[in-house]
Amino acid sequence: MKKTIIIIFALFSSIASFAQVLEWHIPVEYSDVQYIGNDLFKVKKGNKSGIINKDCNVRVEVKYDSITPFVENRALAISGGFLKCIIDERGEVVKKFDERYVLGNFHYSEGLLAYGKEGEKGYYIFGYLDIDGENAIKPKFMWAAPFSNGKAAVQNNNKQKTFSIINKNGETAINDNRQLKFISTPYKGEVLTVVGTKGRGYKVQIERIANRKLEKTKELPSGKYDFGIGSDYKSITCCETSYNLDNA
Repeated sequence: MKKTIIIIFALFSSIASFAQVLEWHIPVEYSDVQYIGNDLFKVKKGNKSGIINKDCNVRVEVKYDSITPFVENRALAISGGFLKCIIDERGEVVKKFDERYVLGNFHYSEGLLAYGKEGEKGYYIFGYLDIDGENAIKPKFMWAAPFSNGKAAVQNNNKQKTFSIINKNGETAINDNRQLKFISTPYKGEVLTVVGTKGRGYKVQIERIANRKLEKTKELPSGKYDFGIGSDYKSITCCETSYNLDNA
């Protein structure tokens, strides 16, 4: 037995608007059916997710805990908190992973995906995969953020656990001798930074990236208390005040 899925596509113009109704018949064994484009459907069977096409042929096995939406023509299949495969816009598996890879974020950004693999000391080290699932920047960081305008924030795997900005070659994109306790993902050419100071605790600033250097544009209220980094690594809390670059 099959159930009918009807999808309405609305097209608008200055002259008129109309809707095109497309009808597919999906086997009743599937639930939570979601149309994801290109005649593909994300479906569930029990509590597992997969992808079928309009002819009800399985394109991605229905065995994953979750499958992310398509971003930059790539979706990610995840099980047990680990990346299991990368899927292209045609519903084909680009690459499968047997290793225990975790994700720095759940989508591609500028053709790169931040991911982590278990290092020799038991903690995860992060790098970036390209759209084919191959290493574009080998794992060597304690954490890695999505790219934005060709740059990304990373936490260095050093004793001080400092932060820096890299380019798509994995090279340092700024020249700064300070021990940055935090640096955010760039936003419109600016970053949110935290620098330790003697006797003052931490200095929180908004700085502009110019010619591989950071130039202060605004200093934010801070103090001698410790600071906390947000789970998104884009925001911090200092002196009971939360800062995020796009609304600081």
